[in-house]
Amino acid sequence: VVDFRLFAIDPVAEELDEKATDEEKKAADEKAKAEAKKKAEEMFGKITDSASFVKLAEEYATEEQKEANDFKDSKTTLSTFIQKSSVQNSFSEDIIKWLYSDKTKAGEKKMFDVSGSQYIFMMEKPAYRDDETIPVDVRHILYQISEDATDKEAEKAKQK
Repeated sequence: VVDFRLFAIDPVAEELDEKATDEEKKAADEKAKAEAKKKAEEMFGKITDSASFVKLAEEYATEEQKEANDFKDSKTTLSTFIQKSSVQNSFSEDIIKWLYSDKTKAGEKKMFDVSGSQYIFMMEKPAYRDDETIPVDVRHILYQISEDATDKEAEKAKQK
């Protein structure tokens, strides 16, 4: 499992009227993606630690994000005890490789572009085994011997 912080900056295209051509729509989408990337790079450059990540997430959040999340709570951007299997359908292979790499260290940050959306990650606790929440499968093999069995008979039953 890993513990990490995550903040997403999505492109927001300007509203076009219904007469807009496909080229105008494409240009508006590309402009929105460029603006999202610029904003994300600006935020990314200012992140120095977990506290700054939380503060900057609140600062860079859109009004919709602020309505949906309480950015004053440091846990809003924090994901803990995240198993690799639980994010394989949510994140790209590049993100998963970075999150679960034994080379990724606590405090390290990385930005990923996913279809124009910018995902800013900060590693809080790199890949570790969580023995408290991950179940352990234990099996026992039992064998029976009579009470009056000799040591030799007991050993033979154990071998069998």
